[in-house]
Amino acid sequence: MAIASTDVDVQNFAFDAAAICISAGDTVTWTNLDAQAHTVTERLASITAPAANIPATPAFDEMLAGNGGTATVTFAEPGSYHYRCRPHPAMEGIVVVPDP
Repeated sequence: MAIASTDVDVQNFAFDAAAICISAGDTVTWTNLDAQAHTVTERLASITAPAANIPATPAFDEMLAGNGGTATVTFAEPGSYHYRCRPHPAMEGIVVVPDP
């Protein structure tokens, strides 16, 4: 089985594909087109307070340097993976990996 890749651009303080659906084992690559650094950090779905919605040990917490920085995460298991930018909590997205 081939592994698929999905690309998400980060531009103007937003993820260009805020909601994506992929298969288990696929990867997502975020590319930061802003000059400002961002992160792609797992967040809890049930807590909306920006200071409280990052788990103690997020499944992924990747830095995106400004002007072309990238991060790639492979999603091996089905689930809904909510994420946000740590310094800019209004930037949010979700990766959905449905059960086969």
